[in-house]
Amino acid sequence: MEAFAQVGTYVWHFFLVVGISCLQPENWSNCQGRWVEPYVCDAVELYTNGPYANEKQTLRRLGNDGTD
Repeated sequence: MEAFAQVGTYVWHFFLVVGISCLQPENWSNCQGRWVEPYVCDAVELYTNGPYANEKQTLRRLGNDGTD
C-alpha cells in the first residue's frame, strides 16, 4: 500500500509541476511531448536496474564496490 501511495504522490506532483505549467500559453512550445519517451525509458530503467546502477557497475569493474 505504501508503494501505491508513493506512486500516487509522484503522479500528483508531476501533474502539478508539468500539467499546470503547460496550461500557460507562454509554455505551450515546451509541452509538445518530445520529452515523454526519454522520460518513460529512464523511469523503466530506474525501476528495473535500481538507482545508480551504472555507477555501481563501474565501481565493481574497477574493483571498488564503494563500501569503504
